[in-house]
Amino acid sequence: MSGERFLKALDKIRGIPGRIKLRDQGLRLYTVSIKVKTWTGTRPGVDTSTATDADSTFWVDAGKHKPRVVQVTQRDIIMSGGAYQDQDLKVGPITPPYRGGTADHSAITVFDPLPNGSPVEIFFLVQGPGMAVEGSWFEKFQMTVTKPFSYQFVIRRTGRIPTS
Repeated sequence: MSGERFLKALDKIRGIPGRIKLRDQGLRLYTVSIKVKTWTGTRPGVDTSTATDADSTFWVDAGKHKPRVVQVTQRDIIMSGGAYQDQDLKVGPITPPYRGGTADHSAITVFDPLPNGSPVEIFFLVQGPGMAVEGSWFEKFQMTVTKPFSYQFVIRRTGRIPTS
């Protein structure tokens, strides 16, 4: 099987929990939306900013299903040497982009944009069990690419609410 076909199959496998219906909802209970804020200055907070809408929902399986979102465990916190905190969330695994065509929603550049000279901030609105009714805002804390076929990133609750 070619690498591209393998990635496409892996992407579809990661979408299976979203296809299994449990009380009119898949097994993935959290919705993750992304808001990207781009600044005109030399760093975030300097000059003016423009932002995308927070309705840019993040998907896996070529834009069809919600990603896996889990809270870090006490073991993760201890193993991280104190880098992780209680209530940090792991998002993923996510299949890396492949030429056969996944939607941009599952491409790594959605949550880790390529540098283009303008400083950006990326915020994640997570909605689901244990979150405020309108959802809670998070920022990316860490990204791991420890396996050749998956990306995973950790997000941390932020006290800031991104505005345009």
